[in-house]
Amino acid sequence: MVILAGSLFLALGVLMLSSLSAHLWQFYLIYLLIGLAGRASSPVPYSTVIARWFDHMRGLALGLSLAALSLIFATGIRGCRRKRGFVY
Repeated sequence: MVILAGSLFLALGVLMLSSLSAHLWQFYLIYLLIGLAGRASSPVPYSTVIARWFDHMRGLALGLSLAALSLIFATGIRGCRRKRGFVY
């Protein structure tokens, strides 16, 4: 439930950035929402769910899920680098 709510608030915060007004307090409020929602969709809730779900081979399940998550992030970063010209 936390992961779903965090993802929805993250999407809402990103959509709110498109209608950003000229007031600085709105900018801070939107980025606060994005930061809190980003914490709710971090690997910590996923690891908690996986640790509670698997009893027998918990370490293997956590290792595989976090490895898959890192591969997804690496693929996304590589795609951004190619399409948008980010070089590091």
